[in-house]
Amino acid sequence: MADLFKGITAGLIATLAVTAVLAVNAVTSLFPSLNLIALVNVTLHAPPHALAGWIVHGTAAAAAGGSVYAWLEPRLDADHPVKRGILFGVATWLASMLLFMPAAGAGVFGLRIGVHLPIATLLLHLGYGALLGWLYDRLGSTVEYIATRTSR
Repeated sequence: MADLFKGITAGLIATLAVTAVLAVNAVTSLFPSLNLIALVNVTLHAPPHALAGWIVHGTAAAAAGGSVYAWLEPRLDADHPVKRGILFGVATWLASMLLFMPAAGAGVFGLRIGVHLPIATLLLHLGYGALLGWLYDRLGSTVEYIATRTSR
């Protein structure tokens, strides 16, 4: 059975890591066309710098991503937690390239913005997935934790 709390916790931490990278990019404009939060705001019909984009991105990646990962994790065909996370990262990247990017007006794979966008977002998703898989494995079961805490 999926451990949703563990998945959401791992998803939150992995999301914070990716969000830190996005925040640094937003401040430094190192990759100015890699403004994923502005794209989220476009789909929400919000101003480009609205807080809504950060909230939706964080909630989707942490809660939804972590929950879906917890459910899918035993079904992912890989022999290591990081590999399972990477498979999940590739799947979420592909979904975002085929569903989210066109909805944001960036075209399939975000190619209206540039050819670097799918590569940069793939790297972000791979990092998110690898960290998510590793954390999910390392966190242990919520049930086991509660059992050890209450038996003292």
